[in-house]
Amino acid sequence: MCKEKLDGLTSPLKLRNKHFDDIVSIEKGRLNDISNIKLLYQDCNLKKE
Repeated sequence: MCKEKLDGLTSPLKLRNKHFDDIVSIEKGRLNDISNIKLLYQDCNLKKE
């Protein structure tokens, strides 16, 4: 599941159980910008925390 591509999701219903995450942590100096966002499955994102 964590390796499955999530690009092409256009419906809000398809975004259920998904999280938006920073590519480079804001704490490491990256701006909070749309170019720094990736979409992850909720379970995968919670495992890395």
